Amino acid sequence: MLSVYNIFHMDLDRIPAAELEKRRSSFEDYRALCDLESSAFRPIGLTDPTLYELAMNDEATVLIDTENGSVPAVFKLEFSEGFDIERCRTLACTPNVYLLGIPASLLMKPVIIPENSAVIVESDEKDYDEDRTHISRIFHDSKGDSVTCEDFLDPRINDSEHKAASMSIYSSLATNLRAESGGQGTNMTIKEAFNSTSGELIPKNGMTLFDRTDLLAHPEIAEELWQLFKNRFEWLGDFHPVSMEDTREVFDDIVLSETTFTPLKIVDGKIVCAGIIVNNMEDISWLKDSTISDINRSLDNNTKSMYFFGIAALEGDDKAIDNMQDVVHFHCKLSAITGNDFMVVFESTNMSSIYIPRITQQYINSSGVFRMDDSLTANESIRYWFARSSSK
Repeated sequence: MLSVYNIFHMDLDRIPAAELEKRRSSFEDYRALCDLESSAFRPIGLTDPTLYELAMNDEATVLIDTENGSVPAVFKLEFSEGFDIERCRTLACTPNVYLLGIPASLLMKPVIIPENSAVIVESDEKDYDEDRTHISRIFHDSKGDSVTCEDFLDPRINDSEHKAASMSIYSSLATNLRAESGGQGTNMTIKEAFNSTSGELIPKNGMTLFDRTDLLAHPEIAEELWQLFKNRFEWLGDFHPVSMEDTREVFDDIVLSETTFTPLKIVDGKIVCAGIIVNNMEDISWLKDSTISDINRSLDNNTKSMYFFGIAALEGDDKAIDNMQDVVHFHCKLSAITGNDFMVVFESTNMSSIYIPRITQQYINSSGVFRMDDSLTANESIRYWFARSSSK
């Protein structure tokens, strides 16, 4: 049985400190509860133990009691990760923005939120309608007034199916045509396949493939990659609450993974296009363990994962589309040498889902070495929306 209380309205002096401490759920139990109750492919709520403690200790946090202790249900957006706080304030038309840090289904009693505030909610697409109905009934402001539920809508998109802010994950098998036609696998890694072609690592003009060792040995290339990628996806988030710009730390963690390969196209000594492709799903830290396990269950000795972290082309280059296709074709041809099939995995926002699945399939199929039979559709989607208190 769950009960709801708001420490913003509690007289904490009447509750002994020891009793308050006993009421606290551990971060691990909190995460287990959220992951169990939410079917979303990304974790909902707090994912950092330090920020969890800050949220637990903040006087404005709304807590709920569970069998394993109290957990933060609604808290200031500043304690969360992944959201663009200033953009959320602008889109929600209020400086007071909070996050629902648990699945909506866990709220059993009325919750009071501050007046003139917005609470962002993350819902699995399958739960979206039910969550909106539930939140509209259970959230109230301090005057007892109900809330209105609204989507983050992108005015640049005409298609109503893609207009509301979301994040989706896609996966589809790419069959190795070389192996299918009787060609033998080499048991090489993709980097070993590149080395077998006697390709030059840093050509003045041409294609190359970097891995962790190469990037550590050539930090100037790593820096050029960062400059290429750091702002290339910012425009996708103009009307989306989730930040589309990665920090340097996240970027380095990905490109310097042991299982990440970075195909590059260089023209006149300058990187004009690059892809960052990860071959171990465990390296994608922002996905739930259950999501990774589901993907890995579809793999075997002859099928590997190929997660497209991103492909970026030099801004303003009139050959950007051709360059991106060249990078994908190059990587596919190296991958085909291994003899493996690949489970292609990537994520898209509501904006990029208009074109990324189609382009990904088109690029891979036109490589001549892999075939994706089915049109790409989202495996799962998360909707981002908000509840706004009506009183001023």
